[in-house]
Amino acid sequence: MNTHFIKKYIFAVLFIVVLFTYSAFNLINEFPLLKQNISEFSFANAAEIRASVAKLEATINENVYEKYSFIEGYGLVQRILGTNVENGFSYVKDENGALTYTDIKPDINTLFDNVNYVKKIVNWSNESGAVPIVFLGADYYLANQNEYEKGIPYADYNYSLDYLSESMSSIDVPVFDYRDYIQNIYSTEDETTIYNTDHHWRTRTCFDLYSEFVDFMSDNYGVDFNDNEFDLTDENNFNFVHYDDYFLGSEGRETGINYSGLDDFELFIPKFETDFTYSFKTNSAAEAQEYSGTFEKTLIRAGNMDDNLEIYVSDRYSSFLNGVDYSDRIINNKNSDAPKVLAIRDSYFAPFALLLANSCSELDMVWSIKYEGNYEELIKNGNYDYVIIESGTGNLTSGMFFEKMKMIPRGE
Repeated sequence: MNTHFIKKYIFAVLFIVVLFTYSAFNLINEFPLLKQNISEFSFANAAEIRASVAKLEATINENVYEKYSFIEGYGLVQRILGTNVENGFSYVKDENGALTYTDIKPDINTLFDNVNYVKKIVNWSNESGAVPIVFLGADYYLANQNEYEKGIPYADYNYSLDYLSESMSSIDVPVFDYRDYIQNIYSTEDETTIYNTDHHWRTRTCFDLYSEFVDFMSDNYGVDFNDNEFDLTDENNFNFVHYDDYFLGSEGRETGINYSGLDDFELFIPKFETDFTYSFKTNSAAEAQEYSGTFEKTLIRAGNMDDNLEIYVSDRYSSFLNGVDYSDRIINNKNSDAPKVLAIRDSYFAPFALLLANSCSELDMVWSIKYEGNYEELIKNGNYDYVIIESGTGNLTSGMFFEKMKMIPRGE
């Protein structure tokens, strides 16, 4: 009996020693950053205090000593145990190994508010003479692709998509709904339409989706968004550059390669001649950065594909237009007579935008979560032919969706 308790005492002492040692390494590692954050701490008001605390907490979490070694070790243990939930039920894994978010019960009132904001965008578009198009992105759960172990609390936001779709139908706005075309979109026995380690759709998925969008625009509006010298829906007009085991998405970075594995990744480059001027701002106060030249020199951010970048901090998906920025403008110097389009979007839209830009004279984009300008003025002064409102499912039930728009006074 005494031997049994002695073993427990020894284990407890070793655990405490390891814990305090690791904490000491963390303190040494993070002290300069913590010192800087504390020196910048603001007590001006409650909002400033919350922001300062959040910044301090983010600094601590992002700079944990040997963070990814810890994540990989924990992920390996979870994989050996065969668990399909990870990181405190933040993520769940389907039977094919694809990660997705766990079920989170959203505030239904937030969904209702966000749909009303979409209706405002639709109204302003109609008043300006632009055609509004509601573009529904992928749900994390796809009924014909994802199967989960019984009892796994996977995220299923189809009801959010259904509510927005029905709300738009009630005011006669056609909806381009990803789910309507799922049977025609790229997937294989080993790869679903969405990455295993990330919440975004694969490159080929987006390519096939654009073909469906061309038909959608033709059927509903009689406009040809394949109005290019070369067929944008034909894979033979593009070079696809394939990278095996080259992408670790946002979910994979949280759970580790040992648990999630790696995804293959693809870029696409037109074989035909292109000429774009691309500018973007990272925030409202930033100076616009501008690039001119071919598709691959302007719209592909090749730095994100650098082999020397650590897989945990690189984001291959952001090779497409940096993923998402505060605002973007793509001017097609070879198609000046094509429609002018505004897209209110998030990161899902990035690879899709690269195809769409070939059929536009100008494609302007703003990030629905971060944009601080006046949407009504943007739409009514922009002389747009089409206004696309696109959102990933998670944003539809998020208080961040059109958050900045709520702060700007405007008439109904």
